[in-house]
Amino acid sequence: MSRWHRRLSVALFAACVMSRGVRLGADERKLLPAFTVVAPTGAAVAISELSTEPHALLVYVVPDCRACDRLIAALIDWQPTLPANRLVIIIGAATDPARTYAQDRHIAGTGGIAWYADPLQTGASALGLQHMPALVALDDGRVEWTVSGVLNAPSALESIVRSWTAR
Repeated sequence: MSRWHRRLSVALFAACVMSRGVRLGADERKLLPAFTVVAPTGAAVAISELSTEPHALLVYVVPDCRACDRLIAALIDWQPTLPANRLVIIIGAATDPARTYAQDRHIAGTGGIAWYADPLQTGASALGLQHMPALVALDDGRVEWTVSGVLNAPSALESIVRSWTAR
């Protein structure tokens, strides 16, 4: 797919999300699958407990992924103007490499963004994610929409991230 087609696809997707044109009916949305991740402290945490907000955005990334790094850098830049506790980052790696990844990208010190390790990438499998990074929009325990294999220009996703976290 050409760069122009990718940008057009993202722009159309953003327009649909912002207009809520892609919102699925309650019976069509799937429940958030059950899986466990690891907190920075080493404690196991159920996915249902990751955010205190009923409306959140999971961002699934893996180390050694340039698109993941670009998206994380953008999220860190946007964080001061995003609502707190709406972003949750899941790093598909064992706890120690995930901690290093989070520290190297300054996730650990960013207010309002929590991160968790997914050592066996069971979360990616449970969510049906095949490409990283991935955004998974949650609404009251249901998966509202998913975007995976996000392109090289995170700025194209800024309006989606802002509109979803502001709800």
